[in-house]
Amino acid sequence: MDVLELSRNPPGFFRSFWQRWRNTRAARQQAPDFSHEVYEAMAGCLSCKACAGQCPIKVNVPDFRARFLQLYHQRYLRPLRHYLIGSLEFSMPWFAHVPWLYNGIMGNGWVQRMMEKHVGMVDSPLISRMALQPVLQRWQVAPPHQPHWLHSLPRRARSVILVRDSFTRYFETEQLADFIELAARLDLRVWLAPLHANGKAASGAGLPARLRGAWHVATSAPCRRWPGSTSRWWGWTRP
Repeated sequence: MDVLELSRNPPGFFRSFWQRWRNTRAARQQAPDFSHEVYEAMAGCLSCKACAGQCPIKVNVPDFRARFLQLYHQRYLRPLRHYLIGSLEFSMPWFAHVPWLYNGIMGNGWVQRMMEKHVGMVDSPLISRMALQPVLQRWQVAPPHQPHWLHSLPRRARSVILVRDSFTRYFETEQLADFIELAARLDLRVWLAPLHANGKAASGAGLPARLRGAWHVATSAPCRRWPGSTSRWWGWTRP
């Protein structure tokens, strides 16, 4: 088996469904496969990338874990929670328009029991009802126009560009607002980068590379350097 070719050209979802179903059924009947042991070992990885940041040779466990999971689930059925978690980052901006609907469903006791028993998810967070716009207006937070505009930021040495993710923005809005207030009270000029999906949740679940690619783009492409700077800060760079 050429795993590189298989990862580049995965079989179609419906074309391979019955084969994956048969393999999953065989696995439940204790059919031997060493990849199950690897799967269990990889389950302890949090995809935090601390290993890549601290390892002298930059071993990136979340990266090869995502690649392994993608190959593994081309042979075996993927749990439903992978699809739910992987798509959440893209669906949250839509649910945020009707938080009462999302919170009403996810906060229902029957739904929570069903999610725990059949999906394997517990304590799913609810959308914060806090309005962020008044906080941005109070502390005069605005988005930077373009990366090439960064060199002309007023008070550049006292500026902070805050890069959000969908989970903090919609589930922990209070923490985001508190950080903005803290930075402003420390006499820092806060700028808010546009909100984009970064694909981290999809990468952690080993979903197809087109979704993991969003993580790579979000964590590398926006990292432009300030003129005269050699360091990066929060996905952007500082002087």
